[in-house]
Amino acid sequence: MELLADPATLLLAALAVAVLGLAKGGLAGLGALATPLMALVLPPVTAAAILLPVLLVQDVVSVWSYRKSWSGWIIGWMLPGASTRCPAYQSSPQGQPKDQSACL
Repeated sequence: MELLADPATLLLAALAVAVLGLAKGGLAGLGALATPLMALVLPPVTAAAILLPVLLVQDVVSVWSYRKSWSGWIIGWMLPGASTRCPAYQSSPQGQPKDQSACL
């Protein structure tokens, strides 16, 4: 496989995964550098496709580690607003809001 043969690609992939780990650990905004780092040696779509499974595994590990410490009261308080706001924005005639994080 050509991807594993290039040392620069492996180095930048390891650095991008480390940056993603630091971003998940609390250094906000640092994760935005991961895909551009990989895009230095790979096409951007390929870089994103390689990093997506890493992000999914990180999320699964996060959910698993906090599975016993979530609060049902907080979820119950936030869920009605989230479930009404997102469909309202998506069905509006002007399309998506300027704040794209509203429906994430």
